[in-house]
Amino acid sequence: MNKNRFPSGPWTGFYCYPNRHVKHQMNLQLTFEHGKISGSGDDNIGAFAISGSYNDVGLECQWIKQYIGQHQVWYKGGADHHGIWGTWSLFCGSGGFHIWPLQSGVGDEDAMEEEETLPLEAPGKVRVLTNA
Repeated sequence: MNKNRFPSGPWTGFYCYPNRHVKHQMNLQLTFEHGKISGSGDDNIGAFAISGSYNDVGLECQWIKQYIGQHQVWYKGGADHHGIWGTWSLFCGSGGFHIWPLQSGVGDEDAMEEEETLPLEAPGKVRVLTNA
């Protein structure tokens, strides 16, 4: 990723359930403006809307993924030169995620196949989900 860790536009990535090896692909169209995140996307569950916030200084972000006509999922993470990593949670569990802007060059088919370690809890905690 370039100097701007939160570029508006198309993003891609995945989320994982705890102790499972499957990466569920997400496609997102995100707008980052004045500390607010908005957008939409789809994944294997369905279409969703995104609403949240980000911090350019601390490189932290959080949002709610609202599936159309369904449930909400809370996301919290931090940005680095590989995109945004973090955890998702809802009433019955939590897991890890990784998203990145398409124009960064990070996101391609290989990234979905590579072994990655995703956090299972909020940043700063030790428990992790490994897709190995």
